Amino acid sequence: MGDNQNSNMPSESDLNCLPIVTLKQMLETTPRMLTSHQLDALGFKFQKAFRRACLSGEMDRIKLFLEGLPDQLTPISKRLLADRTALSWAAHGGQVAVIDYICFRQHDSDFMGYDYDAGLAVLAALDALREGRSILGEKDGVEFSDDAASSSMAVVYQVAIETKSLDLIAVLEDRIAAALDQQIAYQMRHRNRG
Repeated sequence: MGDNQNSNMPSESDLNCLPIVTLKQMLETTPRMLTSHQLDALGFKFQKAFRRACLSGEMDRIKLFLEGLPDQLTPISKRLLADRTALSWAAHGGQVAVIDYICFRQHDSDFMGYDYDAGLAVLAALDALREGRSILGEKDGVEFSDDAASSSMAVVYQVAIETKSLDLIAVLEDRIAAALDQQIAYQMRHRNRG
């Protein structure tokens, strides 16, 4: 497991700079059996590259990291999908398409933290903005259950308020609605059973 295995491990520069086709081919040569230490070290490199790609809007690289990694690297993809700091970087970079792509792939627990009241409050804030009632620059009563980093929704919303970006709030609308619809359907199914 010495030098030969380490030579097949991508560097941080590889993850950031190689063309996607070349990077994908390189990742296919990653050893099938990785120690937890190797996986953690590689995961840290991926995390840095993923955040950078989110900031700059490199959608092909983001898609590769979340959906195109070989089987032995899928634990890394799962961690990246839940990386709220990466979403914050995307929001600060104004990368609406990146935020939409990531949020629609997250489980409700990562996206909303099951804070459906906050989701409704974000939708109400968006409606107020569309009606010309400015809330940007204010908290406007949207309170998140634990802290501002408790969910992807909270992270993006906080950046939207800081940067006064209606687009960042609007990108959350469909994902919040989907989560709320799913929760309502779940409650109705369980109510009918009882």
